[in-house]
Amino acid sequence: MTKDATQQVFSKSLSTIVSYPKLLEHEESLSRSPHSVTNWLQYLTDIDSYLEKVADAAVSSTNANKNTGNNIVVIGAKQIPLHNNNNNNNETLQTELKALTRVRIDVAERALALLPGSYKLWKCHLDFRVSHPGEKKKKKHYRSIVSAFERSLVRMHVMPRIWLIYLNFVQTRQHENLSDSNIITTIRRLYDRAFINLRVTQHDKIWPEYLAWAKSSILFHHKKQQQMQQHQESKYLSKQLYEYCNDMLFITTLPQKRI
Repeated sequence: MTKDATQQVFSKSLSTIVSYPKLLEHEESLSRSPHSVTNWLQYLTDIDSYLEKVADAAVSSTNANKNTGNNIVVIGAKQIPLHNNNNNNNETLQTELKALTRVRIDVAERALALLPGSYKLWKCHLDFRVSHPGEKKKKKHYRSIVSAFERSLVRMHVMPRIWLIYLNFVQTRQHENLSDSNIITTIRRLYDRAFINLRVTQHDKIWPEYLAWAKSSILFHHKKQQQMQQHQESKYLSKQLYEYCNDMLFITTLPQKRI
């Protein structure tokens, strides 16, 4: 990510950051020591804690309003006002959840722009992206996460754990129509890349996953072939039945010969 892009990302998230005093403290600390991996990780951890609290509040907002009459949810030092309408409450908290998720991703991207060689930052960022793939616009989110993995591999290509997270993410979507039609070939080539980039002594960490995937892919391929074969047989039988019914209809409509 370029410097201009980083500044643009920061400006989009600034309005959310300033509403949380603790996050603003992290910004001030990082302005003094921007290359501290520990400070960036603590920043991300605090955002994660806020995300968890907002998610819990969204789930329990209805009960909280009925039982305690609370009209405010306090996250950190920020007060989120709620309404008497439960649907509006849920929308308010979901909006806040999306804003914090955007901040979490943007802060991680800023950290990685400054420290692209940090394994801890990359793993923290990728773990979050995989666990929050997004419900809407699934193809867009999928491509965004794949892009993050590919950028990480520029520096992290010798780290087996990054490859395994990447491979597991793509494999979980093997049976979903989120990527190209040749998903099995895509995954196989991804495994090939992992073997090429990793040391031979690290291959034993990849082989069990590769063999398990290959076995499941063979079973999936055979099952798909059987379904296609059954479909073809069903079409053939349907055609035969159709022709037979037409022949019977033709025979019954012929004029009867008088004896």
